[in-house]
Amino acid sequence: MPTRPKSTKRLPLTATLSTAAVLATTPLFAPFAHAAEPTDWFFAETRDDRAAALRELETRASSDNTYRHAYGTALFFGGVENFTRDLIRHGYLSGHERALGRSALPLFSNPMPEPLTYDGLRAILERFETNIENARAVLAEVDQDEPIKITLDLTDVRLQLTENAPGPLPTVSDLLEQQQITPPRTDDENEPEPITEFTFDNADAIWLEGYSNVILAQLDFALAHDFEKQFDEGFHLLFPKSGLPLQDTLAQYDVSRSRGFESEQLFDLIGLIHLADFPLQDADRRRNVIRHMGEVTRLSRANWDAILAETDNDREWLPGPQQPGVHPLSGLEVNQEMVDGWMDMLDLADAVLAGETLIQHIRFNLRYPNNEAKVGFNVRAFLESDANFDPVLLLTGHDAVPFMEEGNVLNTNEWRDMRNLFGRRNFTTVALWFN
Repeated sequence: MPTRPKSTKRLPLTATLSTAAVLATTPLFAPFAHAAEPTDWFFAETRDDRAAALRELETRASSDNTYRHAYGTALFFGGVENFTRDLIRHGYLSGHERALGRSALPLFSNPMPEPLTYDGLRAILERFETNIENARAVLAEVDQDEPIKITLDLTDVRLQLTENAPGPLPTVSDLLEQQQITPPRTDDENEPEPITEFTFDNADAIWLEGYSNVILAQLDFALAHDFEKQFDEGFHLLFPKSGLPLQDTLAQYDVSRSRGFESEQLFDLIGLIHLADFPLQDADRRRNVIRHMGEVTRLSRANWDAILAETDNDREWLPGPQQPGVHPLSGLEVNQEMVDGWMDMLDLADAVLAGETLIQHIRFNLRYPNNEAKVGFNVRAFLESDANFDPVLLLTGHDAVPFMEEGNVLNTNEWRDMRNLFGRRNFTTVALWFN
C-alpha cells in the first residue's frame, strides 16, 4: 500500500467530527493514492482523476472486499460533498461569515447564488438521501470475515466542496485552517509530532454504515413534514441571497457592523422558531426513523463486537480496551467501563424506540419532587402517530399530552451516571466517536 509523507498537522477529534456530521457529518474519516489503489478517490487532486477513481472503485468493488469498503466510503463522503456543494450553490449562509465566526460546516461564501425554491430544497434533501442510501447498501455488503487494512493520513484527504474551484482540491487540513480550528500545542521541542495516520479495517465499515443510518433518520424525519411556510417566510435567514419571498424586505443584513448577529438577524431567528409548525405529509417516512435508529444501535453493537475481537493495535480509528494508548485525536483512552456504559446506553435507546421506556418531560416533571416522575413521553407513539410536529408546543407540553403515559420513565440520575462514565465534558465527543 503506498504511503504518504507524514503530516505535521494535528486534527482535534471534536473539531473533526463536528465538521462531519452535520451534518454529522464532515469528510474526515475515509478509510482509503495512486492508480488502481483503493485510496485514489480520496487523494485525487482534479475532478477528472476523482471521477476516474470512483469508476475504478465501482468496477472492482464487485470482486474485491477492500475496494468494496473504499467504494462505499467514497459514496458516503461524495454524498456529503454533493450536499455541501448544493448548499453553497444556493448561497447557504453567504454573507453571514463574520456573524457566524467559526462555522462547523465546510461552507464557503457564494456572492452570486442561484435562486432556491421550496421544491428545490426538498429535491436537494432527497438527492442527499439517495446518495447516502447507496453508500449504506455498499457498506452493508463488506465481508466481515475477509480482513481489510487500509492506511490513510487524514491530512491528505481531498475535499470537493465547491463547483468550480480553480487548482487542486483542498484537504481536510486546509478546511480546518480556513475555519481557524487549531489544536493546542506546547513549546516543548521534544514533543513528538502528533499522529494523523490511521489504519481502517472491517469494523470501520460497520461504523460508517451506522452513521449512514443516523443521517437517513434525520432526512426521513425532515422530509416527512411540510415546512413550506417556514421556508417562504423564514429561510431567508439561511439563504439570504437566493431569491426567497421576503429577501428584499427582510434579508438586508450588514454583518460588517458587528462581530455577532445584528438585530435584524435576531428578529429573523425568532421568526424562524415561531414558524416551526410542520404538518405531517408522509407518515411512512416518519415511521422509518424508528427503523433507521434501530439499525444504528444494532450496528453499534456489531461494531464493538468486531473491535473487541481484534488482536492487533495498528493505528486504530476506534480502539477497544485491549488496544491501549491515548487516542491522538480525542485525547482519550478507551477502557472496558466505557464500552460497558455505551452498551447500557444502546439498551436504553432500544427501549425508548420500542416505547418500553418513556422520557421525562420538563413540563410534567414539575409535578414530581425528587426526580420521581410517574409519567413520561412515548417517543415511539409520537413517531408512529399522524400528529403534526410543532417543537415549541411539544416543549410547552400542549402537543405532548397525547403521548404522555404512565410507565417506566427514564430517571435523570441514571442518565447522568451513564454520561459521567465518559467524563462530563467528553460525552458529546465519545457519542460522536463511538456512534
